[in-house]
This record gives sequence, C-alpha cells and structure tokens, in this order.
Amino acid sequence: MIGKYTALVGKPFMPPVYGLEPGDADCYLHNANQGERHTLDALKVADGYTQNQIPLGWMLVNDGYGCGYENLPETAKGLQDHNAQLGLWTQNGLDKLADQVKAGQRVAKLDVAWVGQGYGMALDACDDAKAGIENNSDARGFVWLPVSWAGAQRCGVLWSGDQSLSWDFVRWQIPTYAGATMSGIAYNTGDVGSIYRHDAKMYARDLQAKSFLPALMTMDGWATDLTTKKKINQQPWVDGEPYTSINRKYLQLRERLLPYLYTLSAEAAKTGVGSVRPLWLEYPDDPETLGANAKYEYLAGSDFLVAPVYEDSDTRNGIYLPKGTWTDYWTGRTYQGPTTVNGYHAPLDTLPLFVRGGSIVPMWPKGTTSWQTRDRSELDYDLYPQGTSTYTLYEDDGVTRKFTEGASATQQVRVQASTHGKARTTIKVGASVGSYEGKPTARSYRFTVHGKDAPSQAVMNGSHLQRLHSATALASAESGWYTDPATGITEIRTPSVSTGRDFTVELRN
Repeated sequence: MIGKYTALVGKPFMPPVYGLEPGDADCYLHNANQGERHTLDALKVADGYTQNQIPLGWMLVNDGYGCGYENLPETAKGLQDHNAQLGLWTQNGLDKLADQVKAGQRVAKLDVAWVGQGYGMALDACDDAKAGIENNSDARGFVWLPVSWAGAQRCGVLWSGDQSLSWDFVRWQIPTYAGATMSGIAYNTGDVGSIYRHDAKMYARDLQAKSFLPALMTMDGWATDLTTKKKINQQPWVDGEPYTSINRKYLQLRERLLPYLYTLSAEAAKTGVGSVRPLWLEYPDDPETLGANAKYEYLAGSDFLVAPVYEDSDTRNGIYLPKGTWTDYWTGRTYQGPTTVNGYHAPLDTLPLFVRGGSIVPMWPKGTTSWQTRDRSELDYDLYPQGTSTYTLYEDDGVTRKFTEGASATQQVRVQASTHGKARTTIKVGASVGSYEGKPTARSYRFTVHGKDAPSQAVMNGSHLQRLHSATALASAESGWYTDPATGITEIRTPSVSTGRDFTVELRN
C-alpha cells in the first residue's frame, strides 16, 4: 500500500548523509530573545559541539521571524571547518536561494507562510527549495517544512512544529512519528525537548526517544528553564553533568549507526517505507501490535525496537516484544517474544532498546563524531546470530546526486549460526559491487558477535586468527579475536582486505 501510494505521489527523497546527523537552529542577527549578535557567532556554538565531542551535521543560523544574516561565505566556511553545513530559514521568500547556495547554503527550512494558502503553495515551495539547492550546487537538496500534504516526502523532512514541553509531549510524539510512515512520510521529527520550555531530564529522555528517528534538530534561543525560570539555550551540553555525558552517549551511538540509517534511507527511496515503523507494519498478524503497550514504542528498520521512557521514572513498564528473540542492547539479556516486559530498570542514562535475533547491523568505528572524519579504513558489524540471515549495505559518496546515475555500491553480509558440527557461526562478506568517488579499495572489519558460548577458534579464509587475551590487546592488534568471559561477546578484527573480494570468517567450538 505504501509502495503504491508513493509511486503515485512521489517516493521519499534521498538525503545527504549530513542530513541524518544532528542539526542546530537559532537566530543570531536581530534576535530579540538573545540580544544583538552576529551570524558568525554561530561558530562559537559549533565550537561547543566540537569541544564536547558531539556530532553536528548542519546549522540554521537565522531561525526566527525578522532574523537576518550576514557574512554567509565566511559562516559557511567556518561551519565546514567543524564538518557541518550551513542552513537558512525562510519565512516567505525563496528568491535569494541561488545566491545563498553559491555562498555555501546546503539546508533550507520553510515556515508557516508557505502553508498558509494551502496544499499547492506548500508543496511547490518544498519542490522549489530542493531544486534551488540542486540547481546551484552539486549537493542534494535538504529541506525542512512544518506541514504539508501528499507528496511532501519527495522533497523534505516534515517537522512537527513549535511544541511545548511535558512528559505528555514526550509520549505523544512516539506514535506520531511511527505512524507518519504509514502515510508515506519517511522523514518526520520534532525539536529535541521543545522550543519554548526546557527541563534537563525531559530533554535527555526526549533526545533518547528521537535518537533513532531519521532526522533530529535542537531549537535554541527561545526556551525558559522550568526550574530557574531563566532563559536557556538547548544544546546537548548546557545542563552539565550527568546530562552532557548522557546526551553525548546517544548522539555518538546514532553517529556510529549512520551506515544502518543511511541504508534504510536508500530503501525508503525505492520502496516508500520509512525507517521508523509502528510494530504492526512488521508484524501485521499480531493483534498486540495494535494494543496500548505497542503504541508507545517503535521499530527502527526491522532490527531495533525502541521503547522510550516518557515519564519521570527509572522504570519502564508495558514493553511489548513481538515474536522472535530480542536482546537487550545494554545488558545482553534475551527475551522470547511475544511477551510483555514490566519493571524494566531504566535510569536516566538508559533507553530501553532491543535488537532482533538474526540482526546484522553495520556501524562506523567507535569514537566517530562526523561522517567526514570517520575512519574509512574500518567498518564494524554488530551481529546477533540466529539461523541464517543476510544484510545488504548501501554506500555512495553521501553528498552529491551522482548516485542517481548509478554511482553507488552494495555489499552483502551473510551470517549462519549452527548448533552442530565445528562451525558455530559463519560470517561471509561478499565483494562490494559498484563504484563511487571515494569508495575505499580495502578496509578491515570488526565483528561483534553476541552469544553466550565462547568459541575456541576463529578462522578467516582457512587461516587461524590469533586469539588475544584482552580487549585492549585487540584494539592495538592488526587482526585477531577476543571473547569477554563476563558477557560471552566475541570481537573479531580482520586484517585489511580488498573490498572487491569476498571472505569468510568462522567461529568454531
């Protein structure tokens, strides 16, 4: 149904990879809330992201009514030095877009004036904004808009507008974004926390809830703290510890998961089905997925089940897990579905997060804070072996429109778990098929294999990999493997291998 509908009104657009990274929005020039500032002051905020090791993909530097801008080329260059892109907000005009894009703009956000006169005006503006970026650069258009109708998914991210802040708002947004996928809207999100009110705990919980959405943005410069009654910005570090570390934890996890999220974006562009899904979409024969418990959780792709905490509590009740094996991402505990989990311990730093048995999850290396500075010589996979499963990774240059001409690559990974014979788990990585500018010719792989039984051998293409005695030793080794006796998780690091060849790794017991 979603595929046919989006075939009629337009498939979801393919975003640039920086569009999946966190965004930041504020008004810097002529800001009544903050006092007189200058557009280049945005770079001080970008400094904060860099200093706090928090990913930042783009910034809107004039997000507010009557807010101007100046020094665009210098601002764009300064943001690019922080691995971020320049975005601009427009209330009612796009006539300057060509010059702005030539100065470095790569993100456009529309506002209420574009939807005041209805469907045609809103959709035309979205199409025009996307085209304005693409006609004046080699970039993909990346557009945000507050509301639209059929077809908006072909050109923009729908943003849910100026929300207030309460635990109810944290809760209400969960089915909103999951349900949007059922209307063919692949990219739907809201401001982290809200716009006008701020609370450190609710901000952290809302950020966790949105960390697996395909897009997210922090709206700064408008909020009042609910406790102090003072104005406060809303960058992820403003509340200090422990909140800074908690927010960093989830934004860095999201950054590592960008290969997974980016592949889901490529799938959405083909099928129309967004990455954030209500449980019913993947389990249509299970009536409990339409029940009250499943309403306040969502799937990210088919592999992650996210059950956000939406009240002032360190316990989450009513987590519904459909059929299959589900592994707690943090503890490794497994559950057999269908089942409902009550009394789940979820202190402020814990988002209830579960991974489906058989999942194969691509990740960038630990410590990645930007798609531009990631270690391209290594690709990680989180594996949850169960029976036989396959995954196909999608890659392209991440920013240009050359993918529409075929400049992209796919690589299939197959994992087979066996309960008899010598081979307990077999990982087969196929050759990367296709090409694009910047594609690595070789890379090493790090596999994290979740299971309870430690293997006695790890063999790659018939040759034994060295068994190491600590995670530290593995981190500094060119290749090898190590099993953590406390968790049973096995980590394998391969030597650098050509992306044009396949290879096999076996864990034997």
